[in-house]
Amino acid sequence: MWCKIGAMKSILFLVCSNGFGHYKRCARVANKLLELDSSISVNFIAKETTYRYQSDWAISKKLVLNERFNFIKGESTIEIDGINKSEQTITCNGIGWLSKTLIEEADVVISDNLGVILELRPDAILMGSFLWSDLIYQNKHIQLYDYANLEQKLLRDFGPNMIALRDMVMPYVKSQTNTILTSWIVDFSFELSVKSDIKNILVLGGGTGFLDSNLACVCHVLSETGKYRLSTTKRISSLLQRKTPHDIFGFSNQDFKEVDLIIGRPGIGTLTDCVMYGIPILAVGEQDNVEIQHNLKQIESLSFGLDISLEIKNISSIVDELPLEGKYQEFQRKLINTQKSGLSETADFILNRLYENEI
Repeated sequence: MWCKIGAMKSILFLVCSNGFGHYKRCARVANKLLELDSSISVNFIAKETTYRYQSDWAISKKLVLNERFNFIKGESTIEIDGINKSEQTITCNGIGWLSKTLIEEADVVISDNLGVILELRPDAILMGSFLWSDLIYQNKHIQLYDYANLEQKLLRDFGPNMIALRDMVMPYVKSQTNTILTSWIVDFSFELSVKSDIKNILVLGGGTGFLDSNLACVCHVLSETGKYRLSTTKRISSLLQRKTPHDIFGFSNQDFKEVDLIIGRPGIGTLTDCVMYGIPILAVGEQDNVEIQHNLKQIESLSFGLDISLEIKNISSIVDELPLEGKYQEFQRKLINTQKSGLSETADFILNRLYENEI
């Protein structure tokens, strides 16, 4: 068990800029650490646009009001925008823009999905369910091979600890790191009950927006049935015709409690919301994305929902039949009973590392 002795300690988070799941996971952990230990401060490096998109989230609001939390504007690290490879925009700035002094002076460095931090801090703790080098090689992103080669060399040289979600971690992570497996990282625990009917549907595209146009079509088809109340993001809403009735989703706890079903791209951020609120998912993912294909398989294996990537045209009948076949209730029971102590598990591991040389 960790114990605190002496002066203020500094923990630094480096957040991958691709999507929102990385930010939300790090923010939850940072907030928990600040709650547990009044003798630590947190430097939090993330892309400003990612933070702004999440600025109304309760955890973000709480962090910025904490005098021991310091948000530092970061640059794009590694980002892949677009579905089709021929149309993708790839950004790879690595970490050359980082302040070496800031990294070196931190007592503990936590890097979410950015293994190249090991070049500056060989003792950094990695966090996430995948490693970029694995995705780059498998998806054949030739433009990023230099980045992948460096990450792979650093992993081989230093064998870092990596905190990963037990249910979703990719095999490559376990083969390349000393993996610390946790249950789901959620910040609240609710009394959840199994619902019998689907009335309120949330359509989410995730932080990347890769599939927003497909999901806009889903909204249109379901709205024509007149059976469901639809909510979605501002980004997907901008793609909808005015005659498609829908609400802009607010992302509060109460908003999520009213959702009966999520249809969307299965990034870890969205799946964490499914687990936290016991909401089954009908998942849609791009066929040539190794991480998303892995997530789709895990969703079905864990009975959290269905992969409907190739069945979007049948979305209306799929939703109609889900409660009738009993699958909807089964998915809810699995989600409700899933272990959700990952936040405490993660915070305890980090604090133990922080104080491991003190007695």
